[in-house]
Amino acid sequence: MAESNPRFSTAQRQTLHAQPLTREQLAAITGATILPADRTVTDGEAFTADDTRLFTSGFLVDDTAPGTATEGDLTTARVTPSRVQRHSPGNDTGTPVTYGAGAVAATTPRTTLASNDPAVTALEIIDDWDETDRCKTNPIAGQAGVQGGSGLITALTQRVTIATDDEINDDLDAIRVALEIIDDWDETNRAAVNPIAGQVGVQGGSGLITALTQRVTIATDDEINDDLDSIRLAVEIMDDWDETNRAAVNLIAGQVAITADAGVVAANTPRVTLASNDPAVTALNTLVTQGGGSGGGLVTLQASQVAAIVNGTTTRTTTTSLGAFRDLAILINITAGGAATGTLQLFLQDSADGGTTWDDLVASNTFTFGAAGVTQRFFISGRLVTTAAQGSAVLNGALAAGTVRNGPWGDRIRVQEVVSGIAGGPTGPTYQITTVAK
Repeated sequence: MAESNPRFSTAQRQTLHAQPLTREQLAAITGATILPADRTVTDGEAFTADDTRLFTSGFLVDDTAPGTATEGDLTTARVTPSRVQRHSPGNDTGTPVTYGAGAVAATTPRTTLASNDPAVTALEIIDDWDETDRCKTNPIAGQAGVQGGSGLITALTQRVTIATDDEINDDLDAIRVALEIIDDWDETNRAAVNPIAGQVGVQGGSGLITALTQRVTIATDDEINDDLDSIRLAVEIMDDWDETNRAAVNLIAGQVAITADAGVVAANTPRVTLASNDPAVTALNTLVTQGGGSGGGLVTLQASQVAAIVNGTTTRTTTTSLGAFRDLAILINITAGGAATGTLQLFLQDSADGGTTWDDLVASNTFTFGAAGVTQRFFISGRLVTTAAQGSAVLNGALAAGTVRNGPWGDRIRVQEVVSGIAGGPTGPTYQITTVAK
């Protein structure tokens, strides 16, 4: 039986304990209104006062000193003075559960997520994140992932901005000002820096030492110091050279000094040679004999040359030291005909005043661009009477084609080509000219 309750008399409590109560007995004890037994309420029917069957239940206000009940007792629920039913969830021993923040205990309720809860799917995705499958999120709407590392800007590049109160803005402003200054550097305003404290700029070019001259020094472990020591020793030796101690050097290995003045060749006589392009080489090659000797020399008057492809006259190679010869056997060899359209005529001209005035000596036959290669031979003898009229003017590109001017010639001969009739996109013929001079 429940603990003592002042709202029920002793007899009433005994009645409640002794036997089941009828509706009328319960109504007499509790004061509830009894509706007719055959009056039932259908599902969803609205409540109607004095007509709808109603059973009133009461709860004990037991707020400050709750009692206890034993097994088999009939008891009531507890409410607060404000009629809020007291309820203390607990385990099957009646121990209240823990609530609020704190550590997990035996009385902490256990819960689980439903297998189809979206949170389960999300947690499974997070559980798969590792070094090979990192957090796959899409910070940029409509894009899968973002770019990493250096590279060009694309749709996957994240846009960021610097907070207005970030101190880096001051640094960026300073950099901008510096770059604007650098942008102004040009030929009239070069990098205007002052490497020397208190001085504006530095000196450039040769001149005297001033406050703007930069001072430098060589590192003690720089190998140039060894070179400078060698130079110092050499300069000290040179400083001792005078009339009694001339430059005592051994130009020839194993020989002390060299021979001087006229004399016979000796081991210490220096050997020299002429450069292959020295005009003296050409002269020596051609001066095999002078004045009608039986010998002869091959001279190249024009090395292989491609003719011009524009209308006009072009001067090519000049060969000197030819005045001592008396006979010339000349060969003009057109080795490649080129391509149409145009014509080529070659002239050999000599000079009797050192190259100021030139006179036609040989005039080739006219060659048509694109024709097969040909050779043209010409022979001149200085022993014959000249075919030029005495007192006549020199000819410059006017000698008749396929003819020569016999008789003496000057000390040099040059090659001149005359191109005409150019049309379309021609290719110039290739030619060379040689002579055997005697």
